[in-house]
Amino acid sequence: MTPTQLLLNQLGTSTWLIEQAVKDLSDADARYQPAPGLNHAVWILMHLASTEDGMLSKLAGRKSEFPADLAARYGGGTSPDPKDTMTRDQALRHFTETRQRTMRIVPEISAGDWDKPAPAGFPPMFKTVGECLGLLPTHSFWHFGQLLVNRRMLNKPTILGPG
Repeated sequence: MTPTQLLLNQLGTSTWLIEQAVKDLSDADARYQPAPGLNHAVWILMHLASTEDGMLSKLAGRKSEFPADLAARYGGGTSPDPKDTMTRDQALRHFTETRQRTMRIVPEISAGDWDKPAPAGFPPMFKTVGECLGLLPTHSFWHFGQLLVNRRMLNKPTILGPG
């Protein structure tokens, strides 16, 4: 398995997990916050889509495709709005479309570029293009844990393992 194949596998796995975590949420469930300021599912989906688009644009040297107004609402450093009116389906569509774009573009990034220095704007702990590429699925895994907490608080069935 090549590094690109491994990355695509991890992107696919994280996509499946995120989709499973939100598929049975109503719009009200998707805006549930276990405590003030904590992330709700709509914000997580939109945040993942927004930040992934930004990271991918820097890594692939392409123009961002995510709407700027939404990036301002859901990008890094933002907080969820308890009065957010975006539906679960709208947020999931943004996440899915962005992830599909990522899956198309990642194989176009030359393996020879993976050891190059990270583009400007990535946290300093990610020193190379390859490390930044690895952040794409890892970021989803981080937020998947938050979705599991929200699901538990909403008394939703477990996704992995016994309840």
